[in-house]
Amino acid sequence: SDLDASLQAKLRSAQLLDRLLPDLDCFVLFSTISALLPQPGLVAYVAANMGLHALAENRRALGRPAACIAWGTWHGIGLMAGESASIVDDGMQRQGIGSFTSDQGAALFAWAAGRADPFLAVLPVDWAAFTKARAGRAEPFLSQVKGAADQDALPAQLAEAKGPARRAIFAQIIAETLAHTL
Repeated sequence: SDLDASLQAKLRSAQLLDRLLPDLDCFVLFSTISALLPQPGLVAYVAANMGLHALAENRRALGRPAACIAWGTWHGIGLMAGESASIVDDGMQRQGIGSFTSDQGAALFAWAAGRADPFLAVLPVDWAAFTKARAGRAEPFLSQVKGAADQDALPAQLAEAKGPARRAIFAQIIAETLAHTL
């Protein structure tokens, strides 16, 4: 089945690495934004990617290092290198979600690997196009982020915060929202 194939390729492979290599200094899992913004027809793929997020959380709960990065699309690599890549890329572009080159992805990975966050979503977004594409449809993850950002004290905190302190506020909001959502 599609579910079994997706789980085998992504989740079960990661579980095997987790079991065989418990004492790594760094354990980074590559997920996809489909875990946060599901696309039609990808239920099995979404389930496998959500399993990666759970695996990272479990490792961290055991005191082991783990991070899970939910990537947007890398142009010309993996699934985006085949014949159907332009169809997928066009569909993502219509939704306001761009792709990045392998050089951009490598630079973003270097940035992400240096962070202490257990979960990151990395994707280029045109927010105006993204919002327009989702007109009338609720996205639970994004509505919860918006709900967290609407707190009364938050605007004042952000206005006063600079640089790393401001990033820390956003990181806390996103982490709390993701923990609640997942």
